[in-house]
Amino acid sequence: MNIATILAAGLGSRFGDITKYVPKGMIKIGAQPMIESSIEKLLDAGYSKIILVTGHCSDVYDNFTKKWDAVDTIKNPFYNTTGSLFSLYLAMSYAKRYQFNNLTILESDIIYDSRILKQIPSLNCMLTSKPKRFDIGDECWVEMDKHKRITSIVKDPKKIKKAELEMVGISNISMNTIENVNEYERMLNESLQMLSENNMEDYEQLLASNKRFVSEQTIYEWAEMDNVQHMEYAIENVLSKLK
Repeated sequence: MNIATILAAGLGSRFGDITKYVPKGMIKIGAQPMIESSIEKLLDAGYSKIILVTGHCSDVYDNFTKKWDAVDTIKNPFYNTTGSLFSLYLAMSYAKRYQFNNLTILESDIIYDSRILKQIPSLNCMLTSKPKRFDIGDECWVEMDKHKRITSIVKDPKKIKKAELEMVGISNISMNTIENVNEYERMLNESLQMLSENNMEDYEQLLASNKRFVSEQTIYEWAEMDNVQHMEYAIENVLSKLK
């Protein structure tokens, strides 16, 4: 059994009035809201359960996802004072009720080619790609060791030796061995420790600090929507290329 969690608690404040009354994942890119496209692709790829972590305008997601029995919504009650790491902690804690092989983590503000999901290996990994352009801003740059293990993730490419790959916004936690079951519990404990030091921490820093997540590079199209400029770029340059 493979399950997924979509982290969708954020305010989406950089979209201004567009996200005043709806969460960012409900923005339509083409014919569908981003969240709907992601859910349908996950179900088509064989995921048995999707855990949607909500926050801002959570009732919109609660009502919208009623049409899918496989989607559970859980709310981050502190969405406006915590970062995405707390949402991931809630999702990982909730996921323990299921016997699963893989927990795939997705951000709610991405559009992506469905073939990306089929290339995710059953191991601890983060999907990365060559950057499509360098002037759109807000990329998360990935640094790796010689074994492709991710050692750091930064916004400023000058802080790492080689800014060659950026994170896609899709990662995977594997539970295929006893060691990884124990590692899962350690990650939960580490999440709490990191949150005690910085409650606004982002989830990707947990994966980087773990030192056991490898980079899995994709050649397929994707785009992130952090602001209106990103959205316009995605509609003009990415949407028509997706399958």
